[in-house]
Amino acid sequence: MLSYTGYGKLKWEVGLSMNEKDKFYAKMALIIASYYYGSVPSFQMLSSHGGYVFRLKFDAGRKKGFPNVKDKVIKIGKPGKESEARREQKVFISLNALGFEVPKLEYTQKDRAFSNLTYSLMPFIPTRALESIYEESPERGMKTVMRIGHFIRRLAALNPDRVDGALNRLQGRDKEIKTWERAHSILMEHGIAEPLLMDIMNESRKIHDRMYGSFVHRDGPQVVTDGGRHFAVVDWTDAGAGHPLRSLGIKIGENLIWLKEPLRSKEWESWLIKGYLGENRMTEKMERELRLLTAYYMLLIVRISLSIGNKTEAERIIGLIKDRYEG
Repeated sequence: MLSYTGYGKLKWEVGLSMNEKDKFYAKMALIIASYYYGSVPSFQMLSSHGGYVFRLKFDAGRKKGFPNVKDKVIKIGKPGKESEARREQKVFISLNALGFEVPKLEYTQKDRAFSNLTYSLMPFIPTRALESIYEESPERGMKTVMRIGHFIRRLAALNPDRVDGALNRLQGRDKEIKTWERAHSILMEHGIAEPLLMDIMNESRKIHDRMYGSFVHRDGPQVVTDGGRHFAVVDWTDAGAGHPLRSLGIKIGENLIWLKEPLRSKEWESWLIKGYLGENRMTEKMERELRLLTAYYMLLIVRISLSIGNKTEAERIIGLIKDRYEG
């Protein structure tokens, strides 16, 4: 995921090349950091998908009179995505006030400076891959997975009306239907019309046609953790009202697609579900809808793979769906 490492504006040649748009946002990240913290830090470009995300590393020289600063992450919204980025900021601030594991934003567009950009600054949180946490300590890996499940349950129990910037029930339903329609169109265009896969799509559409009152992340959630006390979710672009099992199905689907052995062959799914359920019991209806939402998410990834011409990956994921759901 890391695409570039640079050290200030004099060393653009270090590491992998950046296109001109990436360089513009990298320069803005450096200017903002210098303005607020009196330092031009080194930086890492963490992502450009959905926004430009940089780690600001304050190991460079500081201006006199400014305190030492711990590393930060800055996220700058892409052109044309300003409204989504500002809504995400509201969700961040609201969830932080409600006591969820969300980093506190230090500056938003309420500030007087750089008002022409949509950006957020937050603390940098040390992260490790789930596989490495598990390999070092299976018990810690289990606790980490259960903690993710518990976090998703806390979200699902939250009324979305309490979260400023969250998609409401109608907006959440419309978001799901538009996603379904795009996916269905691409799958049909590429001839993915096997009965099992079409049954999954048709049954999932029946679910998405209803409105739900749970607060869901709708994209994972992508948890940042070191397997210990550092635990947070840092991306809330599509958060809002939805099916209470939506995010849990996505996490199970993600793990089925991308986790490596030996973790994928262990009891990770039962750990995740146990973290979600707590002392409650999984009903037959919940189990049926969770399996459906998991398979549906996997088909969304098939759609993405097909849309970028990666037929091999699409076929691999379809194989995973068949192995799990046929019969």
